[in-house]
Amino acid sequence: MKFYIISDLHYYDKSLGTKGEAFEAMCISEAKILRYSHEIYTKVLEEIAASEYDAVFFLGDFTANAEEISHQSFLDVTLSYLDKEKIFIIPGNHDFGTQDAFKYTENGEPTPVSSISQKQYEDRYYDYGAKQAISRDKNSLSYLLEFEEFYCLCLDSSSYLKQNGNAVISGELSQATLEWVGSLDKTILTNKKPIIAMIHHSVIPHFPLHEHFFPDFLVRNHKDVADTLEKAGIKVIITGHHHANSVASSRVNNTELLDIQCGSPVTYPLAYKEMNIKDSIIELDTKSIDFLVDNVSLKDLAYDLLSQNIDGTISHFQNELDQDLLNSEKIKKSLNKRFIAYYAGENLNKSTIEEHNTIIKEILKKSGHSTEVVDAICRFFIDKNSGLKGQYDLS
Repeated sequence: MKFYIISDLHYYDKSLGTKGEAFEAMCISEAKILRYSHEIYTKVLEEIAASEYDAVFFLGDFTANAEEISHQSFLDVTLSYLDKEKIFIIPGNHDFGTQDAFKYTENGEPTPVSSISQKQYEDRYYDYGAKQAISRDKNSLSYLLEFEEFYCLCLDSSSYLKQNGNAVISGELSQATLEWVGSLDKTILTNKKPIIAMIHHSVIPHFPLHEHFFPDFLVRNHKDVADTLEKAGIKVIITGHHHANSVASSRVNNTELLDIQCGSPVTYPLAYKEMNIKDSIIELDTKSIDFLVDNVSLKDLAYDLLSQNIDGTISHFQNELDQDLLNSEKIKKSLNKRFIAYYAGENLNKSTIEEHNTIIKEILKKSGHSTEVVDAICRFFIDKNSGLKGQYDLS
């Protein structure tokens, strides 16, 4: 069985505007090349439609900011290429309940536009997963699918808490949803097929002190979620949200649990996943989009955009490091290379890592930072497995 995973597409309808300082600042701050999201997505769909696929999963954040017009355009273009019965969608933190839906102009301030609510989301996307489900959670938009080769547990980690009237970035699974997952083994999973979990937010930390420095990119109760999934017989979790290509593992109740993180088609390296399942083995491959824009590689433009986002990365350390250290060009340069490698699913060579770590340790230890913080920053985005290709046993 062949299926594709598109995570964090952030489809953006161009009628909302692609010019002006506010639009550019938004794209840089989030490292998303939204100006070309339609062209990128069309290319992805052309490639998928040309293959023999059994299912396409959307792992949340498939619209830029839940704009009504982006939702409509997303469905229109999707259905022009894909078989409706093979499309399965779970929500992310950008797909409903946000107040970040804006129209941008070249010279003016962003103006709010219509976005969709949770109820509108449920009605609009019922046919794309919930309708085909063999079990649905009453307390969230989570559901369970059964395929010939495996079960797929599609989990809704959208946070329904609000901050200043806006949906929060981080996610969680409620106790009621965890109890629903726990009940499946007794009532639904009668065939001895492997189970894959899909969820927008990561469940397993992908680097040291992940939950401390980047808490919004893990489900808040990630240890409880991991424990529940392992007890349900799950060994592989497919996640998104951070736009990175990485594989993390953790031993949970004496079982190795894998968290396979999927990149984004609108963030370098412009990625989506192809997975083939046969005899309880997953073969993973990462596809990457590129084409020329005014004789310049789109992937090069996306790389430059991600490089400009270094201040956003550095901001996650602001509670631990003083401003002089945050402004250190040496630390910025080192973290930037690691950050890009994390997104790209690549590993830096040992000599580069050692060179960077020597600089980081020298600066941080002089400032009296703890060994734990120094070691964690030295290991950021490098203490991982590449998420580009791999073979994983579900049994």
